[in-house]
Amino acid sequence: MVKSDLSTFSPLERAGPGKPKTFESLPSGSKIVVVGAGAFGGWTALLLLRNGFNVTLFDSWGPGNSLSSSGGETRLIRAMYGDNRRYFEMTLRAWDSWKKLEKDTGTLLMHHTGILWMFDTKGVEIMDQMLTVMEEHNHSFELLTAGQAKLQYPAINMEGLDNLVIEKQAGYLEARKACDAIRTLFIKEGGTYRQGQVKPGTLRNGNMTDIYVNDRRLSADGYVFACGPWLKQLFPELFSHFISVTRQEVHYFGIPPRYVAQFEQLPPWINRESGEFFYGIPGNDYRGFKIAYDKRGKEIDPTTMDRRADHKNVETVQRFLAKRFPKLAGAPLVESRICQYANTPDGNFIIDVHPDAGNVLLLGGGSGHGFKHGPVVGEMAADVLRGSRPLDPVFAIPSDFSRGV
Repeated sequence: MVKSDLSTFSPLERAGPGKPKTFESLPSGSKIVVVGAGAFGGWTALLLLRNGFNVTLFDSWGPGNSLSSSGGETRLIRAMYGDNRRYFEMTLRAWDSWKKLEKDTGTLLMHHTGILWMFDTKGVEIMDQMLTVMEEHNHSFELLTAGQAKLQYPAINMEGLDNLVIEKQAGYLEARKACDAIRTLFIKEGGTYRQGQVKPGTLRNGNMTDIYVNDRRLSADGYVFACGPWLKQLFPELFSHFISVTRQEVHYFGIPPRYVAQFEQLPPWINRESGEFFYGIPGNDYRGFKIAYDKRGKEIDPTTMDRRADHKNVETVQRFLAKRFPKLAGAPLVESRICQYANTPDGNFIIDVHPDAGNVLLLGGGSGHGFKHGPVVGEMAADVLRGSRPLDPVFAIPSDFSRGV
């Protein structure tokens, strides 16, 4: 289903419907239900509320819960998407919103540590694309040779690497804390939050007439489903052949005491060699050295998946760790987190109206890189519902995938 892990790094343009669709706008004061309190759903609920809608936000287990794709301590926030300028510019807009959220809540959420991009010789073309986009937008960066990087980051073995790039404004977000901050602000500003399992209701005359919350019927004027990996289960007729939900593992290794300061001062990093990606966030919340192998795992059910670490994945990460960060060779595994990606074939998000229900907006397809874009997806969704923005074909459900074709 997912052709290449590059879909996360630099999504391809999606061939959606030729003519942009427009959601049938809803007047201010309309009752809107948003299902899913992760990054997409939480931001959408907050921005709809600020646009004058009467909004109720639902989640089965709570914002940033351990089953969700928006859970866990940290997520990278990087603007670089190869030569994809769309997502680069979306990230810059999202940064402003994350900063505003920090101010509104008095909560530190975004850490501008910079991100160190490391490429082998085959990655030079991608690196050149990144540099071109950064120069066009005056985005601050530093280009290093392997020799220069070795002096600056002696804990890293530069074997096999060519040039390296520091994306200076990038860094990481505190994910679980951010989801709860959004929910708290949403309630403070007058929104209603409820915990419960939601199922789609009746489709009649081109609209959805109701939903079921813990098997009790509830009606609204409009519905937004931002359910991450559960979008496929709720709407199998649309997404069974379009979204793949894959198992992804993140591991935390104990840093030897004498090296703690050295490793915790490293910036987050992304390493691409032989077409494979590893990434890490050292020293976040004193959890240890966070590292993940970004290859897509097997398809799973996000509700019932066994979330114990797979020893083969751990061994793959340990081999890479010993090679690239030799002082961590043999470091103990202290914790693992198992989550999931809701992947689209091209890595683009889904922001589209249900083909049989004009009052239902579907948000998803985060594909492993969606969290940081939550503010912008929420902004787009709010604009669509109030009729000020057409649906973008790049985020559409292609007609050859809907209906299970």
